[in-house]
Amino acid sequence: MKKQLCLILLFCLVLLKAQDNFILYNKIIDDTGQTKVSENFLLSYKNNTSIFCFYKKDIANSLKDFLNENIPIRSSEIIRNTGNNFEIRSISFTKEPLYSIDNYQNFNWIISKKDVKDIMGYKCFKATGKFRGRTYIAWFTPDLPNDVGPWKFRGLPGIILSISDSDNIFTFQAIEIHLNATNKYTISERINFDKNQNYISYKDFIDKENSHINSVRKRIEANRSTGTVVVSRSNNRDFKIEKSFEWENVK
Repeated sequence: MKKQLCLILLFCLVLLKAQDNFILYNKIIDDTGQTKVSENFLLSYKNNTSIFCFYKKDIANSLKDFLNENIPIRSSEIIRNTGNNFEIRSISFTKEPLYSIDNYQNFNWIISKKDVKDIMGYKCFKATGKFRGRTYIAWFTPDLPNDVGPWKFRGLPGIILSISDSDNIFTFQAIEIHLNATNKYTISERINFDKNQNYISYKDFIDKENSHINSVRKRIEANRSTGTVVVSRSNNRDFKIEKSFEWENVK
């Protein structure tokens, strides 16, 4: 009898470990007003911690099939929200992964209880905030009272289901919600987040990214045909989600 009880308890513990909440977001980038780039990203969360990564939607396999695969998740950038900071693993501009920690989470949200709309059956309220050079309009739901959202967005009394910047260049929209989903393998087990790696400061991370942007820009300009009209841009980060940084104002 004791053996049976132990097996039941062990089974329950395994199920508890493998239960997560998932929200699938559609990310839309519209930097020209004509051509839009659409990608899917997955938010896996428990309580107020989360993992955000790229999700390649496969017509042959559903999200449920994807969650039960035992293969590493391939994503150019993975953001882990620990509740205190963001741990980042990126290969978006390097061959080898770069690891960094971003401690800045100041959005200065202003909540409007007068503005309400329904998103996927959830009552959502409007909030306006500013973060690293952009103003954002977010829609969050207190019905899911977790301090998480897509990318680095957080700091509201409910999950952010939709958010876009005031220029409508970047938009994240929830398209699927799976609560208490039971899957064989957790996202944490599949993201290959090596804690033994050296973590650089986020300022150093951005310096490396800016250096890459400048290098690419120079190569493009060097290969440009004579007589090509060039539209000047005052800032290489005008079409990056983070335009400016808090350390730039420190003297």
